[in-house]
Amino acid sequence: MYLHLTEKANTQNVKLSKESYNNMKMNALLMCFGIPSRTFNSIEWQERPYRRKYYVKHIIDSDMAIGKTKDEILELFGFDRKVYVNGVWSYEIPNTSILQAPRFLTFYFNEDGRVEKVRIRVRQRAKS
Repeated sequence: MYLHLTEKANTQNVKLSKESYNNMKMNALLMCFGIPSRTFNSIEWQERPYRRKYYVKHIIDSDMAIGKTKDEILELFGFDRKVYVNGVWSYEIPNTSILQAPRFLTFYFNEDGRVEKVRIRVRQRAKS
């Protein structure tokens, strides 16, 4: 999403919805990591994990996982997930550099077992 400001808009307060603001933050984060976007391909996601970075933006922007059950997520994304005590599932997005912190595409489920949000989580390295 691009926001074009005119002279008139510059003199007024421009308000973004929370969703627009979050989308802008997500796009900035993806650009910082150098993650291009491609239309999601389930087979390639599962068989070529090193290419997962190409699909993250499409997965998040399209809301394709929102409302899906755990079984549907397993069918689309495969069984190589990390499951946490709070019911959150994460799939690793392999890094292209050893210097990057580990990243995960994280699915948050509601009480009905359906995806309510999808985010990128970056695991911070412990400082020695």
